[in-house]
Amino acid sequence: MQVVFHVVLLLLCSDILHGEFFPQTTQPQYETGMLQESYYVEMTHKKSNHTEDSQFLKCFICKKVVNSIIKRLKRRIQKKTDEFCFGFVPQFQSTCLSRCKKFGGYLIKEIFPGGGKGTCQLMAIC
Repeated sequence: MQVVFHVVLLLLCSDILHGEFFPQTTQPQYETGMLQESYYVEMTHKKSNHTEDSQFLKCFICKKVVNSIIKRLKRRIQKKTDEFCFGFVPQFQSTCLSRCKKFGGYLIKEIFPGGGKGTCQLMAIC
């Protein structure tokens, strides 16, 4: 478990440095809003529950890291698939691409069952 934590931490730092962890889009606004609200627990309730806050942050970071890894893995699989399949005769390229796409999806589902949330739940983070 300690090795998994170190790998996740390294990937997290790597993605933050490359700007991929928190992209400048409006899509993650809901989760970002939830994160900001968790910081205001002390002000609204006059007490802070650090256990719940830290659990929320661990879960939030885990989901973001796993989703980032999945996106990066999908891009790499697509790149390698294109390199491999476009080396074939044109009649077989479409067959190769469709089979590689199925295998890539299967591979990602096996490595990360349930996406970000399911994987973090299996690791007992969420």
